Amino acid sequence: MYANERTAKPDMRTQLGAKILRAAKQDLSLSDEQKLSTHRCKMLHDYVDFKDAAFGQAIDYSCRNLAVGITFHAGSDLGRYTPENIIQALEMKFKEQFINAKVFVKQQHKGGSAVAFFINGQSYTANWMTIVDALNTVQDTSNEARLIYLKNKQITPQQLGKWVKGSEPEYSKVRAMLD
Repeated sequence: MYANERTAKPDMRTQLGAKILRAAKQDLSLSDEQKLSTHRCKMLHDYVDFKDAAFGQAIDYSCRNLAVGITFHAGSDLGRYTPENIIQALEMKFKEQFINAKVFVKQQHKGGSAVAFFINGQSYTANWMTIVDALNTVQDTSNEARLIYLKNKQITPQQLGKWVKGSEPEYSKVRAMLD
């Protein structure tokens, strides 16, 4: 590689994993894999201090609840929508999928608006998403959350079956918020 070539910045998942391993390197009771998977939330809670409060709150919320934690960096590029409109739309879309979700906002973000979803302390996507991409990813994120909860034995197969059946979604409310 030449000196003037730029190296690609690691994605959000890689950066968060590296942060956990650096912070927890003194803890020899667990392997690195355990620190990043089965004990991830404990490692985050015990060792990582987030400077971005909305980012840390969303991760913590996803660790403490069977729910998706959402970080929303609200930039000046929202047009006619307010941050509250986006929050309501995201939370309603998850509610339609019978998944609890909570949005944590960083107001007046200089880099433009961006969204990240967290399940059990792990980012669902490798990088930040646009608001439109986030809204279009809710169903996939919800399905992934259910499978992760089942795999981690946080829910039983019977609970999963009841959860998937749910009740009638409220699509019209979400559409009305976005029109």
